[in-house]
This record gives sequence, C-alpha cells and structure tokens, in this order.
Amino acid sequence: VAVRGSGVWVRRVVRAGVAEVGVGGSWVPGSEAGAVLVTGGTGALGARVARWAVERGARKLVLTSRRG
Repeated sequence: VAVRGSGVWVRRVVRAGVAEVGVGGSWVPGSEAGAVLVTGGTGALGARVARWAVERGARKLVLTSRRG
C-alpha cells in the first residue's frame, strides 16, 4: 500500500482469461515483467510446478500455502 497526496495505491492480483494469455507450449513463465504465483506452492505438487517454471526461465515466484 502506498499513500500519496493524490490517493492510495494498492497492487492487485487479477485473473487473466485464456484468450489474454494464450494456450500452448509457447508461454515461458516469468517472460513478462511479473511474477509466477503458485497457489499450494509449499506442497509436493506446487514445488514441482515451481521447479518447472524455474527450468523454463521464471525468476520471480510467489509460493503460497493453501492452509495459511
């Protein structure tokens, strides 16, 4: 959260539709300026997905737990 004289600024996570992202093998995780969010990233499957993303070029990852 950033509070400035002109207002309050908050980053938000938004869902991207399939048409916006595209489908297929051409997407490289982390190729954009953003980060890869892995929900359930602290479990076995999430860790595997995180490794997969890093192997394909992701450099910023956010791993979250489903249980808190």
